[in-house]
Amino acid sequence: MRYRRQHGNGPARSLWQAERGGGMVSGLLRYHDHRVRDLAAGLCAGRGVSPDAMSVWTAIEHDDVLAAGLARLLLWTDPARLPRLGDEEGAWQLYLRTWRPGAFDRGTPAQRAELRQKWARNYARALGEVQP
Repeated sequence: MRYRRQHGNGPARSLWQAERGGGMVSGLLRYHDHRVRDLAAGLCAGRGVSPDAMSVWTAIEHDDVLAAGLARLLLWTDPARLPRLGDEEGAWQLYLRTWRPGAFDRGTPAQRAELRQKWARNYARALGEVQP
């Protein structure tokens, strides 16, 4: 929860680290189901942001309400059930399906393994916060 821009200058913005061309920004604004597109556009209108990828991507760096709403809407687009608490692999698969992280998609096998290990560590920390 430190970075609103990936490592201070990278392609991902907001506390949810969304890229402009990724699912949380461009994906929702162009989603195949008009209900999702309408919800995304309505959220943008409510936050005073034009519903185009550049405007949304720029805004989510500092507008946590917009970013949280889009992150939640992205989860809603996934046809699978949310994984149960403690289902680390299920949460990992949800992350891959919905956020489609570029670091994983473009990564080497070693980089993918490192990202998976990082996910496991962060998941355990998060789980410890909600299940003391």
